[in-house]
Amino acid sequence: MGRTDLLTWAHRIVRRLSASLRSTLTTELVQPLLEPILHPSRWRIRALGLSTAVGHPLFYLFWGLWLPQPYEPASLRLVMCALGLSLLVFRPIYSSPPSTASAAVFTAIFWVTLPLYFSWMFLCNG
Repeated sequence: MGRTDLLTWAHRIVRRLSASLRSTLTTELVQPLLEPILHPSRWRIRALGLSTAVGHPLFYLFWGLWLPQPYEPASLRLVMCALGLSLLVFRPIYSSPPSTASAAVFTAIFWVTLPLYFSWMFLCNG
């Protein structure tokens, strides 16, 4: 067996072990940790709705009136509040077990009201 063949063989073994290790870690460690977080249970949907519906008006009072920011539109805070209320009011969204459509709505509202909106406000207020 030549040196090139030995290196090729060793490279294949390392790739197989790396793929196997990655697959095992993902299946056994990462996926079980994320599964309960990502599952839109009835309690999680309603908790997000309540925290969004109450939180955005409170954030407006804090950042719009108490510590004014250059860009703090009340209309956008009301839209975020309405999205949170929709999670509390519309039964098909928070039904148990949630349908695929309600999981999609929950995920969209979560990403729009929390990381996307807050990041955008942070950038607008410099």
